[in-house]
Formats: sequence, structure tokens, C-alpha cells
Amino acid sequence: MVAPLAKVSDSDFPMVAKGYRPQFAAIPGLSTEKLVADLDRVMTVDKRVVATWQLVRGCRNDTEARDFAKAVARKHARFAFPNDFNEFATELTSRIKEKHEKASPEGAALRGLDEIRIRASPSWDADEVELMFWFIANPKDATEIRRSGVLATWEKRIPPKGRYKRVFSQIATYQELTAEDYLESDQLDLDYLSAGSE
Repeated sequence: MVAPLAKVSDSDFPMVAKGYRPQFAAIPGLSTEKLVADLDRVMTVDKRVVATWQLVRGCRNDTEARDFAKAVARKHARFAFPNDFNEFATELTSRIKEKHEKASPEGAALRGLDEIRIRASPSWDADEVELMFWFIANPKDATEIRRSGVLATWEKRIPPKGRYKRVFSQIATYQELTAEDYLESDQLDLDYLSAGSE
């Protein structure tokens, strides 16, 4: 199986690299050209054709190979958020897309995040849902992100609404989350390629 390379913009590439755009998988060996694998267009190719291609190593070490494998797996195993949650989170996801590459404290804070995870309690299909948003920061950036005050800006974009009666958020590091918190939460996408339940 192969996937074609696609060129993405300078502002989209970091979002692909962080997993916010699961349609694509970053290829570290081609990052200077902003080329990514378009996982929506996976296909088979005859081995005789592949044998004529020039090899360019996309993953240069085990860590890069592991990250690429996670991106491919995520494309096919990611959680389909309910449609009403996608609508609920639109202001936040739009803000992230708009500010991620800006030369501002908020842009720097967004670039310092590894991922955003959400836990629904008691479940995504409950009549009333409590949401917990974890903005997971690199340990080296966590203190500065907390001091910046951006969490209040992000919270304004996810006020309780509809069946999402209570909404909490926290800037955290992986070390501060429990394994249970991580396993019971789902990573936020900025691509909504598959609709969830109503």
C-alpha cells in the first residue's frame, strides 16, 4: 500500500505533525518541503513500478518511524465524536486553526501543546454530559503556557451548551495525567472527516 505525497502550507504542517489533521501523516525526512502522506488516497501499486522509484528515507530513526506508524493507525482508529460535539467545539477548533502559527503568546502556547484530549462523563451518549478538556503541554513549555492566561481565552469558546452541561479544562503534562485519564479521553481532531452519532 502507498499513499501519495501532498504539499501542505507552512501553517498546516505543524498541525499535521501534531496529529490534529489525521487525513495526513507527517514525513520527517520531507519536512523541509512540507510534503506529507495523504492517507485519504491509499492505493496499491505494482511492485515493478515501485522498483523504479528513487528511495528517499522518510523516517530516519526509530522515533520517527514510531510517530509515523501512530499517525497511520490514528487515521483508521480515531474516535468519531458525536456531531453535536463537533458543532459545540467549532469555536475552539476555529480559534486553534487561526492562531496556531501567529507570532503571539496564544500562538506560542498552541505550538507548545502536544495534543488536546477530551473526556466525556458519564459517556458521550448520555443526556447530560460533563466534559474535561486537557491541553497537554510539553513539560518545558507548561509553566509559560499556564502563566500566559490563554486557558481563559480557550474556555470562552467552549461554554456549557445543550447537553454539555459542565465543561472543565486544564493545562497539563503527560506526567500529570493518570493512565486512566488518558485512556478514557479522546484526542481532538481539526479534521472532521467521519461523522459521529447524532
